[in-house]
Amino acid sequence: MDPISRRISPTALTRALLAAIVVLAAAIYLHDPPWVADLTDGFRPWAVDASGERFRWTTGRGSFFVPSDATAMTLKVRSHKRFPPNPIAIDVRVDDRPLTVITLPSPLEPDPDTWVVTRIPLPRGRSSRRFRRVDLRVRHWMEGYHLGVHLGEIAFERP
Repeated sequence: MDPISRRISPTALTRALLAAIVVLAAAIYLHDPPWVADLTDGFRPWAVDASGERFRWTTGRGSFFVPSDATAMTLKVRSHKRFPPNPIAIDVRVDDRPLTVITLPSPLEPDPDTWVVTRIPLPRGRSSRRFRRVDLRVRHWMEGYHLGVHLGEIAFERP
C-alpha cells in the first residue's frame, strides 16, 4: 500500500487531536500560571530579627513577582553587616527592563540595621499576564557566604 492511499484510523486521529488539545491547554496555562505569585528565586529563607521584623537575605540576584496591575511597590532593604566596599547598590528591574538603583548608606555609619524604605512607581505596560517579574541585583555581596542585603516584606499598590 502506498503512503498516499493509507488512511489514518479514527482512533489514532482522536488520540492525536486529544494530545494536541492537552498540549495547547498546558501552553496556555503555563504562559500565565496562577501560582507564579508565590515563586521567588535567589533569596534565603525568611528569618526574623531581634525586633520581630521578617526579612530574607538576597544573593547576587533575586526574583519575585508582583501583580501586573500594581502601580507601585515599596521595598525595605538594609545592609545589616559592616563590610566594605561602599556604596552598596541594588539594581531593580521589571520584566528585564531597568527601573531604578537603590543605593544604601555606608554600613560603617551610623547603623547598618536601619531600613531604607523605597517606594518605586511601576511603569504601566500592556500585558496579558497577571504577574510581572521583578529582579534585584546586588552589586555587592559577601563572597564567602553568598549573602547580599536584607530584604523586608514587599508591599505593592493597586488601583
